[in-house]
Amino acid sequence: MLTMIAAVSTLATTPASAIDWDWGPYYTVDAKPHGATMYFEERGDILKVCDTESDSKHAIAYVNMGTQDLDEMYTLTDWHNDGKCSYARASDGSWYNLPENRWYSLTICRAYNDTGDTQFSSCSKYYRIYNDH
Repeated sequence: MLTMIAAVSTLATTPASAIDWDWGPYYTVDAKPHGATMYFEERGDILKVCDTESDSKHAIAYVNMGTQDLDEMYTLTDWHNDGKCSYARASDGSWYNLPENRWYSLTICRAYNDTGDTQFSSCSKYYRIYNDH
């Protein structure tokens, strides 16, 4: 019984299991299975990006301020389909700490590992979110 309690406690402290995502999952529009997935949580401005296909591409998310004339805030890349996703949080500082009470646009794409060029045909639509937490 003690072993089970310890295992549950450890699981609850991992980032993915502790978050009830406000936004997502959002997927790239390439053929199924989708090659990349993105989630966003307003409390703490947490962005999660996952490369979900083993190939010569990686996942890249774009975070933009606004909904029409987009100002890029930052990008987040997950380089490999290794079962681990990449995260950015407000506590990482600088541009990751998104100002509150503003609109943002998020999109998830795939990019080539050798050149870093984004494969724009794979990009999701821009998902509009209002960050009020």
